Amino acid sequence: MNIRLIEQKDFNILKDAKEETLCRFGEKVHKWQLQGFISGDNCYVFEDGDSIILGGICFDDNASSYRTILDFVVTDSIENPEELLIGTVNQTVNPLTIKISYSLYNNTEQFLRIKNIFLQAGFTVEQESRSYSYTNKTTLPDFDSPLNFKNFKEMKRSLFVQMVEGVTIDTLESLMAADAARMGSYRAAEAYVNALAERDYDPALWKIGYLEDEPIGLFITRRLEVGKGSIDYFGVLPDYRGKGYCVHFLAEATKTLLEKGITEIFGDVDIANKPVANALEELGYVFKYEKIILVLKMK
Repeated sequence: MNIRLIEQKDFNILKDAKEETLCRFGEKVHKWQLQGFISGDNCYVFEDGDSIILGGICFDDNASSYRTILDFVVTDSIENPEELLIGTVNQTVNPLTIKISYSLYNNTEQFLRIKNIFLQAGFTVEQESRSYSYTNKTTLPDFDSPLNFKNFKEMKRSLFVQMVEGVTIDTLESLMAADAARMGSYRAAEAYVNALAERDYDPALWKIGYLEDEPIGLFITRRLEVGKGSIDYFGVLPDYRGKGYCVHFLAEATKTLLEKGITEIFGDVDIANKPVANALEELGYVFKYEKIILVLKMK
């Protein structure tokens, strides 16, 4: 089985593939390239000795310590697919890479097979979460919020890192808690901020919330492909939890994306984080899928 970078000619081949998963993979990667979401320099196809494409994988272009697999597909005819996964990981990582993650949704018949491939390749399940989406466009309940917000352009980077570190204390988000335990709280927060900043970064979409003059929490949002966005991170400092501020942060995050022309917003919540799930539903978010995050630790 040969591993090579995807080429423009492959998109026509994938478009006519018999397997629907290959068609969807080609459509997504091609669309991401056209929209400038990825360069394509980290997307590969798997082909047999007759140059027939039987699978593929696409990584983000992030060169920092955190790397993300955006899509992965293999047909049933591929033997030992975990070896192809390991092979592309080895081609993509650099000395700075700390971990590689992949979000796998349970909305496909291939869920268990793909999960097992990643486990056989050395990945572990680091988080189980629920994925929500908001598609009400401009409809949002009115909130008389006691908070005021400042975006990343109005503050020093070090303050934002300190806030991420602070909201990670006793967090119900298992992925962030695991990173803090492994790397140390400040280093984990710094790595997380650096990784998110290398994506489609817009400082106007990163905000800290203040109660009078006291910073009490933050959120990080971003654009995805055209018309879509996500709440990548959200947290409240321990002393201010359980006081109803959660919904105000999520409302502001939602409004921030809507004002940028985003019409579909995604938010993932750890299955243990009931307060955030309840707040999303209060705002009109709808549960879509359950999801697991598979992680390969490089250091």
